[in-house]
Amino acid sequence: MGYFYKHFGKKLEVSYKKYTGVDYYHFVFKKGKKMMIVYDVVVEEGELTIEWSERKRMIWKETFKESSQGTFSSEAGSSMHTINLKGEKTRGGCRIEFR
Repeated sequence: MGYFYKHFGKKLEVSYKKYTGVDYYHFVFKKGKKMMIVYDVVVEEGELTIEWSERKRMIWKETFKESSQGTFSSEAGSSMHTINLKGEKTRGGCRIEFR
């Protein structure tokens, strides 16, 4: 309910009034490139899990029960990458950018 997103280039912005579910967003990067994910998560209630994976390999996963900001770095072993958002009765949003 009230779920809005912008997915363009290396950025993803999502906001929601109430969210329980799973959504996938795909990104393409050059294999072997050093990548950094920069995230800003707002959790007003519930919890949000963010997963960054390439094909079948999980690169990074974190569950947020409160608002948080941070970064995580990895080298791209493949060109296809996915951000998976899992919401559990959550309200808030997130901004994710690859650099």
